[in-house]
Amino acid sequence: MAKVVVNFGGDHPDVIMGGVLDAIGAKTKDLQLIISADPLELSNLYQFGSSERDAIARAMVVEPPVKYKDLPTEEAALAWALELLREEKLDALITPTNSKTLFYHWARAGLGVTGIKRPLLIGPMPTSRIHEMDSGLSWVGDIGAVTSTSDPEVFLGWLQVATTFLQDERGYKVVRVALGHIATEKGRDPELDAVFDYLAKRADNFVGYCEPANFFDGAVDVVLSDSRRGNYFLKAVEGCGKQILKELLEQVFRGDEAGAKRVMRFFAGRYAYARFGLARMLGSQGKIYRMHGGAKRPEVAEAIPKVLRHLGGLPL
Repeated sequence: MAKVVVNFGGDHPDVIMGGVLDAIGAKTKDLQLIISADPLELSNLYQFGSSERDAIARAMVVEPPVKYKDLPTEEAALAWALELLREEKLDALITPTNSKTLFYHWARAGLGVTGIKRPLLIGPMPTSRIHEMDSGLSWVGDIGAVTSTSDPEVFLGWLQVATTFLQDERGYKVVRVALGHIATEKGRDPELDAVFDYLAKRADNFVGYCEPANFFDGAVDVVLSDSRRGNYFLKAVEGCGKQILKELLEQVFRGDEAGAKRVMRFFAGRYAYARFGLARMLGSQGKIYRMHGGAKRPEVAEAIPKVLRHLGGLPL
């Protein structure tokens, strides 16, 4: 039986519990779900019906140890869960906590791996890429929105763990890794050019810079980014996608209810956060999964069984 901690945080902590309840109701036999939160705070935040109280009874609501009492509840729960991972008393942690807080407590817990200076968050994105294993997907890796780096050794470690992940867990034979940038040629950013040169000398599967348009054309398997470019890139994609969908529905399919429904079904399946809103932390002891900070009830409910399947040996 897998032991998994879900801790509260992100942009919508008030909806995390709803997703947890949905997951508990759908899957209970193979999962010991530990809700990491202050029980009193939990009861104050949420109004539970009888069926929800029964679901919670099938999980464990655990208050973090007293030694974390000086931390905010969310951080105390996170620090405690990371300690359990280090002690191998836990199979996985799922969290929507912002990357700065996650990385800080991860470092304090001593979960680093020899030869890897900083961990990498890696997740899939829908693209036009053609591949025998992951057609329609490419991967993005960085360390989140607020922990920027331009250290070439960090990027080399990221390249190595991303390559190993895709080879071992996704079955890739060759992994084409690029640096995300606004151009394919050097000369625009001295710091990033230094990373480019460092990787080019040390990694045979480094293929250079990749612009966003080329990424969506499927030119590479993985694009690595410092947090500034990576987070801007991801948020721009989200915003652009929403605007395109809005204009399609308002202009192209105005008055065509059946066509509008087909478009909505396509976008809901192809670009759903429930499919792409879960990132794996690589270069770390223990299995850590970070949900999108804006995750809502359906994404939380989907993340838990997805992690359970991954723990059982299926691809993420």
